[in-house]
Amino acid sequence: MNLIIIFIIIVTVSLMIGFFIASYLSKPLSGISGQFKKISKGILDVDKISVKSKDEIGELTNSYNEMIDYLKLKAD
Repeated sequence: MNLIIIFIIIVTVSLMIGFFIASYLSKPLSGISGQFKKISKGILDVDKISVKSKDEIGELTNSYNEMIDYLKLKAD
């Protein structure tokens, strides 16, 4: 009986940790996605996105910011 309770607790904690990690990773991506939708409609008056991480999401955000600078330069 105790083993079942411990198993349920471990599964619950694991799911909570997984949800936290997924939320942490998807938040910056949803922001970038919204900005790309504006750009695809020709709206270049978008803000740069601040970069806090140096992982793949940070690299993607840096590339996005560089692209915005380039597009604004070409539009002028």
